Amino acid sequence: MLFGGFLQTRLTAYYSSKGKHILENAGKIAMEAIQNIQTVMQLTKESYFYNEYCEILNTIHRSSITRAHILSILFSITSAVVYFSTAAFISLGTFLVDRDTVTFEDMFLVLNAVVLAARTIGRELTLFPDYGRATEAATNIFTLLNQKPSIDNESKTGGEIVCEHFNGQIDFDHVYFNYPNRSESTVLKNFKLHIKSGQKIALVGTSGCGKSTTIQLIERFYGVNMGRLLIDSKDIRSLNLQWHRSQIAVVSQQPVLFDISIRENIAYGDNSRTDISLNEIIQVAKDANIHDFIQLLPNVSDYFFCYDKESIIFL
Repeated sequence: MLFGGFLQTRLTAYYSSKGKHILENAGKIAMEAIQNIQTVMQLTKESYFYNEYCEILNTIHRSSITRAHILSILFSITSAVVYFSTAAFISLGTFLVDRDTVTFEDMFLVLNAVVLAARTIGRELTLFPDYGRATEAATNIFTLLNQKPSIDNESKTGGEIVCEHFNGQIDFDHVYFNYPNRSESTVLKNFKLHIKSGQKIALVGTSGCGKSTTIQLIERFYGVNMGRLLIDSKDIRSLNLQWHRSQIAVVSQQPVLFDISIRENIAYGDNSRTDISLNEIIQVAKDANIHDFIQLLPNVSDYFFCYDKESIIFL
């Protein structure tokens, strides 16, 4: 009985893990097709993605049927063992009573104890599949909680460069880098780049050659695998992360606006102050050549309200 229960637990955990990975793949295909629906329709690939999605669901359907059959057989066997054991015990007890080896009262007491134990074990066996799923879920949760990021975004350790001596010179010194989830693909290989203070440069290249990766390394979203990234001749890993990022201004390819006022969306770019005046906000908007456009938006008053966030995003 115990072996059957243990086997049920292991099989349930195995099939739960397998089903999780299959559903993740199905969700990935669905999300990619929905997010790029215009491209899918343009290439007339609707049937392709539909068939791919259905094939994955059929895989988990067949796996579920197999799991149901195996677990049903195991449950039947473990339940049958309880009743066969009770029958064997009664047969043995009757034989011993006939031989006057034990009294009927003793046999009856032992029989009740065995039957009670068997029923209890039988009820617990029905919970073994749930126990297996709970074990799998708890393992995933603790694995996630125990992960330690290689770069702690809340770290306060590290040095700072005094403003009077800070120039912003950047050096990539024989840098090697690949993304953690694509370890087989090296994005930067023996990369060398020297950017002088005040110098304006452009990174030009084909898609995937490492342009965005270079910026993300400077922002220290990732760390180099080999080599060094130097800021004013100091290894970026030795600098205070919060201070370092506060020295960088970035306008990304796809900017994101928070669901707050225009004034707050502009002001959050400077985290060192909380008393940024409206005049300064307006001046920044004028410098970015969006002040006149903002004034034409409906429901805008002194940069405090904006209900047309999509218009600004597309601008």
